[in-house]
Amino acid sequence: MIVGVLGLILIILGWVLDYKHVPNLRLALLYFMGSLFLAIHTLAVMEYVSFTLNTILTVLSLVNLYRSIKEMRSG
Repeated sequence: MIVGVLGLILIILGWVLDYKHVPNLRLALLYFMGSLFLAIHTLAVMEYVSFTLNTILTVLSLVNLYRSIKEMRSG
């Protein structure tokens, strides 16, 4: 359990440190959909550390999707 939580923290930290870069729309959409489906799957199999990670990544991916759309419309 400790190793899983440590992995969760490191992955989220990596996302936070790279937040200044706005991904292209295709990547943002694929990452959002993939994270969402993985969150659903990990909940179904009761892997709660993975579910927590994938839920957080789904939310961050949704934010990046919004940022990508906003950048595309303004640029």
